[in-house]
Amino acid sequence: MGVLVAAGALPMVLAGPAQADRLDCMNYLKSKGYVVGPKVVDACGQTEGGCLFALPQIKVKGPDAIEACYRINR
Repeated sequence: MGVLVAAGALPMVLAGPAQADRLDCMNYLKSKGYVVGPKVVDACGQTEGGCLFALPQIKVKGPDAIEACYRINR
């Protein structure tokens, strides 16, 4: 029984940090006054490189995009 519980918990453990990083990215942008809508959520859900490409496309200033995207891999 213990093995089954541990195996079932594994996906939650693996998903946790990535979700937190995505939220760090979104919360940073929100703290800078940006509206966190679907495009920001999508950008923050990408890799750091994908994020760095996507955020300026939706008018996020360069320094803010760099800092937000850096938080994805922290």
